[in-house]
Amino acid sequence: MLAAARSVGMSALGIDTSSEAVNRARGHGNRAIQQSVFATVPHTGQWQSLLLLDGNIGIGGSISALLRRCRQLVAPTGVLLVEVEADTDLDTSYTAVIEDEEGNRSDAFGWARTGSAGLESRTKSSGWTVSAKHHVQGRIFYRLVPRLEPRRYLRSIV
Repeated sequence: MLAAARSVGMSALGIDTSSEAVNRARGHGNRAIQQSVFATVPHTGQWQSLLLLDGNIGIGGSISALLRRCRQLVAPTGVLLVEVEADTDLDTSYTAVIEDEEGNRSDAFGWARTGSAGLESRTKSSGWTVSAKHHVQGRIFYRLVPRLEPRRYLRSIV
């Protein structure tokens, strides 16, 4: 995704806690930082687009917290592209551990998975509005835009 963005002249930044993923991205000439998305991110509130693909809606184990964090990162006119599970009703969070073929295990970390129903139920309270839903090759993607707060008018009594 970083290389595709760069190829069309977009400024892009990858964020990952995995040193291997960051080194791989940087090795291909992309900008990437090794940290949590919940840490301080350069240009917070100014990003025009954010991507949560390939299961990344589960980062941190709380979909609502991640959606709220993404709302902080994106510009008022920005978008968030989110991929959800094909199982519409799936909505779970859990503690995960990754184990490789040699039996090496990661530290435990929070993760979550959700389908359409779980994402849609969280959008409004997380500061988002669904602007589109797309089915592409068996995958489901949502385009979310920042939720505009209704204007509040004060009436003066004279």
